[in-house]
Amino acid sequence: VQTGPRPIERPHPRTLLGQVWTQVVRDRRFDHERLDQVVRFIASDAGDGKSAPAGLWWADDISGQLLSHAVNMGRLVYLGAHEAGVRGDELDRCVEAALLCDIGMTSVPTSLLESSERLRPAEFRMIRKHPQRGATMLLATEQVPLAACLVAFEHHRREHDKGYPQIGRPQPVSELTCLVQVADVYAALRTPRPFRASVGEKEARSLVERIKGERLADSAVDLLLEQALPKGCAVRKPSTANLP
Repeated sequence: VQTGPRPIERPHPRTLLGQVWTQVVRDRRFDHERLDQVVRFIASDAGDGKSAPAGLWWADDISGQLLSHAVNMGRLVYLGAHEAGVRGDELDRCVEAALLCDIGMTSVPTSLLESSERLRPAEFRMIRKHPQRGATMLLATEQVPLAACLVAFEHHRREHDKGYPQIGRPQPVSELTCLVQVADVYAALRTPRPFRASVGEKEARSLVERIKGERLADSAVDLLLEQALPKGCAVRKPSTANLP
């Protein structure tokens, strides 16, 4: 009995991204070629947010959740920046910054990330250190774009020296960081976490609108949710087989 060729199994982009993160964390080496594969996947992924919902990934294990969240941020930033007219290498750098901004979370104990209990102050302080730790790792790694280092440092900062880390003076965050912040909040709401279930599309948009202008830049919220994602997102569980 003759059978056709078996489908080619390709690694999920979160697997590739995990390899990139590991090399930065352990060896301070930047595998740009592998990261570029993730960027190319994001650019060709199904669902443009306008004619059909964009796809977001989720996973059961905490490591997979961190990496899936990073891929989700990359996809959302790609759609938002593309809608704003960004193209070519500049668009790639935007996506790379989103993919790397949470690398400092690798310094947080897995047991803490998996906990469904309310965080104690000391535990919350530990998590709040991840932007500075991530930026430090990226700055110490040759060939990492400076935009990625900046976004890693300030993606939890707000104007008037609010958020974290605080630097002792008012300093506006970059436009790219503002877009990453919206992608971060929206993607986190739309996917499950150990301490809560996922939030539906309508409720997620309502929650984002509630903090618009206070924690998130008005223009970035409008760009991502209203202009780039009028059809919203669909959440899916990853498979390593038959990826585009």
